[in-house]
Amino acid sequence: MLGVRSVAWSTLPLASILAAALAACGGGSTSGVGSDPDGGADASATDDGGGEGGGGGTVCTSGKTWTRGTIGSEIMRPGDTCITCHKTANGAPEFLIAGTVYPTRHEPLLCNGLTAITVTITDAKGAQTVLKSNSVGNFACGPVARSGFPACNPTFPVSARVDAPGGKTASMIDAQMTGDCNTCHTEAGLNNAPGRISAQ
Repeated sequence: MLGVRSVAWSTLPLASILAAALAACGGGSTSGVGSDPDGGADASATDDGGGEGGGGGTVCTSGKTWTRGTIGSEIMRPGDTCITCHKTANGAPEFLIAGTVYPTRHEPLLCNGLTAITVTITDAKGAQTVLKSNSVGNFACGPVARSGFPACNPTFPVSARVDAPGGKTASMIDAQMTGDCNTCHTEAGLNNAPGRISAQ
């Protein structure tokens, strides 16, 4: 079952995030952006078994970890806080919703997540944006479509639903004032998030 919980985001700083399904990026240039046909198993990924920041049941289920720093790519830095990082990186594209979907709740930073998971964002006006996680689990949208991520212009607060294969679904309880999902959906979970956006 997808492990997704939400919190009352209106009390959190902008760096706090959605809570049920939103892509991970990082700072850096967008040059060299390209897709990864074999799900992240390229020069940017290494087999690590346990990933970084392990402990307490943490495991990198995919066994593959991003290793190219902040080089621009839609498969960059899974599990990291895309929106927060992109706001501070000169020339980085803007995202309004971003996160990473994982198979378990306690995956380490930069570990590749799940492919082809559907994340549906519903905004304050009832408009829906449907996103799909890419080859490393990242999903995102912003004012301009780019790098495999569609355009979106949600009116906040927003809520999210994650649909995984086999009919498993998880929905956010509370609407959120930010779309930077991985700020709270960390390896251990912050602000009442149970850990990563996951399809347990």
